[in-house]
Amino acid sequence: MSDQDKNEGASFLPVGMIANGGTYAQAIESAAIKKYNLPGWAPFHYAKVSDTEYECTGGFAIGSGGQKKWPEPHTSIIVNESEIAVELAYLLADDDASPAAAPQATSSQASQAPMAAASTPRPGGTPKYLTVVFQLPDDAAGQQRIKEAFRIDASFFGAQVTSVSTRLP
Repeated sequence: MSDQDKNEGASFLPVGMIANGGTYAQAIESAAIKKYNLPGWAPFHYAKVSDTEYECTGGFAIGSGGQKKWPEPHTSIIVNESEIAVELAYLLADDDASPAAAPQATSSQASQAPMAAASTPRPGGTPKYLTVVFQLPDDAAGQQRIKEAFRIDASFFGAQVTSVSTRLP
């Protein structure tokens, strides 16, 4: 895989958090989940350990205080680029097949398409994720309303909230 495929216009680091790595990190995550093959286990971190392999560290996540956390013990698994390439092909094929990509799609169809695609499992049952970043309002009450609306396990049109984080500037 070329560095261009990994970068997606941004910098894909050799070490990082799965949630911040874009499509290539999602492919690493999917490959690790399939290879680990234990329901509920998910990776949260990756590290490049050779020219063709990544070590994924993960465990069983729990929702706590509106965030997804991986309490100890953590386990690791190695995935190689051929396994990642298969998952990347699924992710890119899903994006290409999306009704939102069709030139004749109306704006209402385009806005509904990501939610429909997210609720349809891919072969192998690995879910797709949508990352959204909000700039929170200044008032504490407004911030609290947003945090409550997007709490762990909240459901929107069949999509489940699985991770929430707050970053300070």
